[in-house]
Amino acid sequence: MIAEPRDVELLIGLATHKFKNDEKAFDYIRKLAANNVEFHKGHSELAEFLVAGQAAACLTCYAHHYPLRIKKGAPLGYMLTEGIATITADALAKDAPHPNTAKLFYRWSASEEGQKAYAAGGRLPPHPKVEPVEKIRPAKLYPIGTTEIKQWPKYEKVWKEIFKLR
Repeated sequence: MIAEPRDVELLIGLATHKFKNDEKAFDYIRKLAANNVEFHKGHSELAEFLVAGQAAACLTCYAHHYPLRIKKGAPLGYMLTEGIATITADALAKDAPHPNTAKLFYRWSASEEGQKAYAAGGRLPPHPKVEPVEKIRPAKLYPIGTTEIKQWPKYEKVWKEIFKLR
């Protein structure tokens, strides 16, 4: 098994949504850790390791990385029963040289039209009226929002302890 060492969201989602209990989530992660999970930075790299057969499963991979690889013949599959949904933010630079253009882009990127463009690029759009081009949205999502992010330090400490990460 492989995973991204910074993906504490998995533990947060399990604890706050799936199990609704820290200890149950910690026990689950301990059982995963007993399988000697190998960590690599970068989700694209994790996808390539799977394609190359250098791992049997990935704990923290992104579903949108796989449809194109599968179309090219990669012997992969991905789980769509449940998954973690995280915040992907747009931001405006404080001293942008063209602040109104930045505001227009920001507004467009959150619109239905903008989200359709993201979907056409293979991403999972969060807009409720826009479906992804490929089937990559899990049936059940455990959303990580601002409330959960505030608990990041607590869960990161446990994540690192369980997986013996620095």
